[in-house]
Amino acid sequence: MNGALVSDWIKMRKTWIKILVILGPFGVISLNAVRYALNYHGIVRPGDDAYNWALLIQNISHLLMPTLMLGIALLASLLSGLEHQGHAWKQLLALPVSRVQLYLSKFIWIAGLLAISATLCAVGTILLGFAFGFTPHVPWAGILEECYYPYLAAYGVIAIQLLLSVLVANQSFAITLGVLGMIISGLSDALSPDGLTHAGHWAPFVPWVYPSLSALTHGAVQHVDFAYVVYGLLAGGLLLALGTGLFARKEVK
Repeated sequence: MNGALVSDWIKMRKTWIKILVILGPFGVISLNAVRYALNYHGIVRPGDDAYNWALLIQNISHLLMPTLMLGIALLASLLSGLEHQGHAWKQLLALPVSRVQLYLSKFIWIAGLLAISATLCAVGTILLGFAFGFTPHVPWAGILEECYYPYLAAYGVIAIQLLLSVLVANQSFAITLGVLGMIISGLSDALSPDGLTHAGHWAPFVPWVYPSLSALTHGAVQHVDFAYVVYGLLAGGLLLALGTGLFARKEVK
């Protein structure tokens, strides 16, 4: 397993994957920084830091969700495309490493890189709040839920994107699915709190809405639902097992 992980790392060092991991959270935080700087007095309520922190979490969350969906698609496509572009699958499969390990390595790297992005986003949220003068009474739970619940709930999407990126050489299909997933994830952001009950009838069957529904924000209020984190982890495990099985049996060129 270590050999597969090291092999993927060596190949990633020659790409802009590492930059992408930083660029996502940097863009989310920077756009919010510009928004607050341009309309500070219209957004911030002096002396009401509980509201200010909650509204900041909401604004970060609204940009984080589409960034997460598109980031998953790009990471999976870039990591798998390294083999497709160089027609290196046959040489790679000739190594004394099982197909299961090769497939799991890519999943582990994508999940690990996204965990770094989630951490950077959490740190950026805190620094941005301090930069605009919010009190040091940081709502740690809200910030961690904002950044890590969607990340964990997205494991099913990671498994789907990885499967498509590995099995289909033309990465435009995977990227298109990622863009569609980003649009679908926005459906959950459009729900009002009153609509969350109805969402329970269809949302469990649509992995792309798990991240948004795991930490949905409406106004300055977070509606955290850990059930969608569980759904995401379960879907990720099942789809990863399915993808590993398909990859182990498929003739890859």
